[in-house]
Amino acid sequence: MRQPIGKDAELFMRVFPTVQKLHKFFNPSHWGYCLTYQPKCLEQPCIRLRDVDACYETRGVANTILMSQYHGIYNLSSAKEKFTTDAARIAADLFLGLYGNRCTLYEMMLYFGKYSSVYKSSYYQFDVQDILKQFGAKYLPWLTSQCVQPEENYMEETGTVKGEEARNIWIEDIIKNGNDIRQGGLYRFGLLSEDEVVRVERQLNLCDKDE
Repeated sequence: MRQPIGKDAELFMRVFPTVQKLHKFFNPSHWGYCLTYQPKCLEQPCIRLRDVDACYETRGVANTILMSQYHGIYNLSSAKEKFTTDAARIAADLFLGLYGNRCTLYEMMLYFGKYSSVYKSSYYQFDVQDILKQFGAKYLPWLTSQCVQPEENYMEETGTVKGEEARNIWIEDIIKNGNDIRQGGLYRFGLLSEDEVVRVERQLNLCDKDE
C-alpha cells in the first residue's frame, strides 16, 4: 500500500502515473522543452528527488533518472575517458545524497539542461565533481532568487508597503486565493516556516485553531 503523499505529489502523479512515463519525460531529450518553458516548469506541482522511489514504490528510480542526466552531459562533451555505468551510479547517488531533499525533478531538468552552457566552471570536458559543486554554488542561489521574486514585485507595486509587512501581505494574498503556498519555493527552501503558514491560516480561519 502506498504511503500517504502530499497534494503536490498527487497532482504530479496524475500527469506521470507510472515509472515508465517518468523515464520517458525526465531525460535529456526533454532538456530543450524544459528550458523553453522554464517558468511553467518551476510552477508545476512536482516531487523532490528523495521522494521519487517512495511515491512510485520502486527502488532506484531516482538514481536511474539522475544517471541519464549525467550521461546526457557526458554525451555532449568531447571527453575521451569512458564514463561507466558504475561511475554514473555513484555520481547519481552523490547528487541524490547532497541535493535530493532540495531538488525537484523539474529543477533537476533545468540544471542539467543548462549546466554545460551556464554553470560549468571546470576546464575538463566532463567533470562529475564540478557538476555536484555548481548545483550548490550557482544553481541553488538562482533558484532561491526565482522564489523570492514575487515578493519583491509585490513590494515594488505597493510602493509604500515594504519589508516584513509586505512579505506578510503577500503570504496572506497567496493563501486567500486558494493557492497552496507549501508547494512554492519559499517554503521548500526554508524561507517560510510551517509556523508562519499555520499562523496566517488561523488568522484567515482556514484551519482548526485547536490543532
